[in-house]
Amino acid sequence: MESLKRCPSCRGEAELIQFPVLSDQLWQVNCCQCGMGTELNDDRFISVQQWNRRDREERFRSLVTLLGVLLPTMMLLMFFLGVFLGISMIGSEAP
Repeated sequence: MESLKRCPSCRGEAELIQFPVLSDQLWQVNCCQCGMGTELNDDRFISVQQWNRRDREERFRSLVTLLGVLLPTMMLLMFFLGVFLGISMIGSEAP
């Protein structure tokens, strides 16, 4: 069986939990620290796959969010630096 990766949110340990429902077994992976979990599933292997896939998705989401914040911030900083130094890209006259 595939091992469980750490929680994508808090990096805590994860555990696979079995829920007996009537004659079936349902599975869910939960973080022991923050409580984040997958949906209940009747296949143990699919529950583990869902949990482990979240780690990659969360890293990608974090990277996109970081770039979405940093790019506009850098543009604003460059604009104010240009204003401070007296550099203008708009309406500059040729000598």
